[in-house]
Amino acid sequence: MTPEDRGKALAEAAFSKGYLEKHPEIIASMIESRRRRPIDNTAFPHRMKAASEHNTYDRLGEIKAPTLVITGKDDALIAWENSRILSERIKGAEEVILEPAGHCFWMEKPQESHDAIAGFIGKHK
Repeated sequence: MTPEDRGKALAEAAFSKGYLEKHPEIIASMIESRRRRPIDNTAFPHRMKAASEHNTYDRLGEIKAPTLVITGKDDALIAWENSRILSERIKGAEEVILEPAGHCFWMEKPQESHDAIAGFIGKHK
């Protein structure tokens, strides 16, 4: 893919459609970032293998630390339902699903993200 194609695809995967419509400069920024940082042909296959093969599903129940699972409902990279699975498997986990928001939910919903994280930390000091 060209940097233009990669940048546009990444922006469309990371942000909700409505957010990109309000902030079209993000696509240009992602394209420029892809131009400055081309794909590392050595590392990329390893990253893809790790992403597709790493599996800790059976160990999630071993997590004892307070856990906040937060995601955007419109995440095109990792479906929000995966967060539901995490929060169900980790005893006592708190789940926050922000919408409309994509993979970069903290940029789309900064106040809501802050409030969720700060509230969680405040409860678990």
